[in-house]
Amino acid sequence: MRRATNRFALAGVAANALWVVLLLVGCTASATTAGQTAASKASPTPPEAPVNLTGLLTAPVPSLCGLPAGTLVNGTLPGLSVIQGGVHLGATIARDLEAGAAPKTVAVSSYTGSPVIAATVNCHNVEVKTNRIVELGLDQVVFWDKDFKLLGSFDVNAIAASIARSSIHSVSVSDDGSFIVRWTALDTGEHLDPSNVLCCGTKSAELALRWDGYIILPGTPTYYNASQVVAKFVEAVTAGKPVSFDVARPQAVELLKEVIDQGATFDTSLIRCSEVNFSYDPSYPNSVDPDLVGFEYGTDGRSCEIPATNKERVGGRTLVKATFHVNHLGWNYYRVTSGDIETDTLKDYPSRPSTP
Repeated sequence: MRRATNRFALAGVAANALWVVLLLVGCTASATTAGQTAASKASPTPPEAPVNLTGLLTAPVPSLCGLPAGTLVNGTLPGLSVIQGGVHLGATIARDLEAGAAPKTVAVSSYTGSPVIAATVNCHNVEVKTNRIVELGLDQVVFWDKDFKLLGSFDVNAIAASIARSSIHSVSVSDDGSFIVRWTALDTGEHLDPSNVLCCGTKSAELALRWDGYIILPGTPTYYNASQVVAKFVEAVTAGKPVSFDVARPQAVELLKEVIDQGATFDTSLIRCSEVNFSYDPSYPNSVDPDLVGFEYGTDGRSCEIPATNKERVGGRTLVKATFHVNHLGWNYYRVTSGDIETDTLKDYPSRPSTP
């Protein structure tokens, strides 16, 4: 999926611009991210007044992606050539503000009663390859005060296990006043050439960010790489419990049940998931056709392997491992679609997707 760059020219934003009450608690934020300090868990001071978020369209931004700092015009940093790259408000912020909607990647909290605004800003550099230009973009979180004075920025790509091409899914406010940032990214080291990836990777992450009056303090990030849903799937089938379609397709359930019924066991703590090159082009190295593994059109996914722990004989051969293809459908939303059972001589029992 290719990132769509928001280039809306927002001329003539209505005079009765969008007003958003402070301390909006995002519907996706539920619990405090692990690793927050005791200070961050103190109740936030009540805000003093609402904030006009249309000020984001002309807010100052710091230097991002090595591009110069400046002031946005209609949500985009002017003066940059196509070859240099670009900086603009992330996701659909500008369009949402124009429509009077609440942007999903903007949130307002407070510090000692004064509003603090956090919003996603996207920056991208350009890499010229043979006969094509590749935009290496990533999302970052920028903080402002109520008058849109720049407070600072935080690069989620600087966190371990996340590299270029982050895509922020949402910014919200938790009960303690911290900003909860959720994003997807590539796993460190999984792609030697990130520019070959169309968008943002399939690893999900979240962490809390807090403004302490001087700097942005991050909490401990939590990562989701599809191993959690595969473990849930394996444990349910092993226990003879039903598995919902939201977790796994029936053919994947049948495949696993068949080998478990023959005595196979799997240790879910040994699951290893990684991004793979799902491509319709069979000439692409290490590629898997998304249609053959049951992925929904236009989506991507991950591959998860589980070694067999008891080396049972299955179909006359010794079981080595099970490999499951996992469709990435959204932030921390994964579905097992199909799989293969590998023995000591060859791959057996491949499951093929069928239309549900």
